[in-house]
Amino acid sequence: MRITKEMLIPDIVENFPSTRDVFAKYGIYGETIPRETLEFFARAHRINLKELLRELNNASLEPPTTETKRITPRESIGEILWRRFFKSGILFGLTGWIFGTLNLAYISFKHSYFSLPIPLILSHAHIQVLGWVGLFIMGFAYQAFPRFKFTSLWKPRLAALSLWIAIPGIAITTVSWAFLPLSGFLIPGIIGSILESISALIFAVVITQTLRQAVGKRELWEKYALTSVFFFVLQSFLAPFLFYMLGEAYIKSDMSLLINRVAGFIAPYQDIELFGFIVMMIFGVSQRFIPFVFNTKEPSGKLGEFSFYVFLISLLLAVSAHIAIRFYGFESIRPLTVIPYAGLFLSSLGVIYNTGVFKKAKSHSREFKFIRAAYMWLVFSMVLLLLLPVYSHYVFGSFSHNYFGAYRHALTVGFISLMIIGVSSRVTPIMSGVEPKSSLIIPFALINTGNTLRVVFQILGDFEAHTTYPLTLLSQIFLTTSGFAQVIGFSFWAYDIWSTANEGIKRQREKELSGKKPLGIGRWTKVGEIIEHYPETRDLFIKLGFKEINNPAIRETLKTTPVEMVCKLYSLNEEEFLKELNSYIKRRGKWHT
Repeated sequence: MRITKEMLIPDIVENFPSTRDVFAKYGIYGETIPRETLEFFARAHRINLKELLRELNNASLEPPTTETKRITPRESIGEILWRRFFKSGILFGLTGWIFGTLNLAYISFKHSYFSLPIPLILSHAHIQVLGWVGLFIMGFAYQAFPRFKFTSLWKPRLAALSLWIAIPGIAITTVSWAFLPLSGFLIPGIIGSILESISALIFAVVITQTLRQAVGKRELWEKYALTSVFFFVLQSFLAPFLFYMLGEAYIKSDMSLLINRVAGFIAPYQDIELFGFIVMMIFGVSQRFIPFVFNTKEPSGKLGEFSFYVFLISLLLAVSAHIAIRFYGFESIRPLTVIPYAGLFLSSLGVIYNTGVFKKAKSHSREFKFIRAAYMWLVFSMVLLLLLPVYSHYVFGSFSHNYFGAYRHALTVGFISLMIIGVSSRVTPIMSGVEPKSSLIIPFALINTGNTLRVVFQILGDFEAHTTYPLTLLSQIFLTTSGFAQVIGFSFWAYDIWSTANEGIKRQREKELSGKKPLGIGRWTKVGEIIEHYPETRDLFIKLGFKEINNPAIRETLKTTPVEMVCKLYSLNEEEFLKELNSYIKRRGKWHT
């Protein structure tokens, strides 16, 4: 039996244990084997399929060595780390989405963005950016980057530590923002921010060292990823100072000072967070992930480089312009802010074209609709950003918090969150070795509908003074409903991801429990157990008339089917069959007691 490109990797490893060494060479370690075909694995990881098939078929002819079966603690930690980050991100994310929905309902019925205390808004933003998105990015990077480079994660225990430091840091800082009017929360907030800085620094060191130890030339996506990591560390180092400056002003009840500091520091800080850290990372991973996972097109290195530098320069110009206007009074350059905004838009279009996300994909799956919708939201959010100076000056007459909030949610929920949801919906079933259970169409519809209502009616809120009461009430209802729709959609998706990850844990435990070789093959020994530990018996099963054993669907059933039942189904003499099986194994020196 030869290995073919259509075979699933778990089936290959199960039937040919000696191929583990080959897969280890390409970044697949441990007992958690991704559930994907060999052809998909080769395409997604840019491996020569013919060469891979040759290596695997050669390895399949060799007897498995005991050294290749067991995994080291270092590898096992790296394999399960993503699950911990994803689950923590879900818990923070669900909390943040509910928190944001309640905030939105309060704002809509009070008819004012300023009706909600500023620290509550910042608390919601904090848990969403670092608790929801940040932990998912960290978990994905720890899991995917070593595979992208065919290496192992550098110091997985240190990587695990970054999670245990991040969780209390995010929780403490989020709560401290929310309760800032109380002076007792100023110091805890600073401490929480420092913990986040330590976690970000650990993440940066682990990822940088992981990429450094990899062999082979540097790839385009690494430039994006490492720049993103730099901005992640930068924003984390700025966070304690930001918390102190805003917290001090709020505790003093100096609203003029607070508003001045919010206007001066929050916008550039969030640009560093959202564009420098998150969008930069998504752009890099997208150009490595989308073209090869969904088989869209070969990305252009030159276009990727161009988009990277335009995006980076535009971000630096936008932050610098804001600082120059707010702190040095250069109001004359305000109209010129459209230039970096145009640069961000142009680089976004470059990445979209380079990924081929809107081209006809040769490989479809449930998560692709999220990724495509995310990039539609990106284009829309960039258009809103580009029109911000025009809207503020010619339409509203001054800076509009409603318009700016709508743009931010088009970017954060529409683009960033949908990308996180899409990519994790792909990764989780594969890494858990579980078939996806749902198309996720309900969360897709609810989140997109909710965000559309949020963006549209938040902008329309600027014109409430010119509308009648029934229309105002309708706007309030739609705006409030939008938040609850997104929370429900997020909950459906979270349940799918959580249960899929748990199913992977359950299967792994069952495998470990049945991992001990049977001391003897009897009538109640499971056929799947026999083949798992003694793959050479497959030929004997075929010889004795059980030809269906090569059928993957039948083989799945056999995992829990005893020899006694197989003998009855195929009219085999049970006593002779067992005698032949035990004798067959002993003759080949495979029997271990």
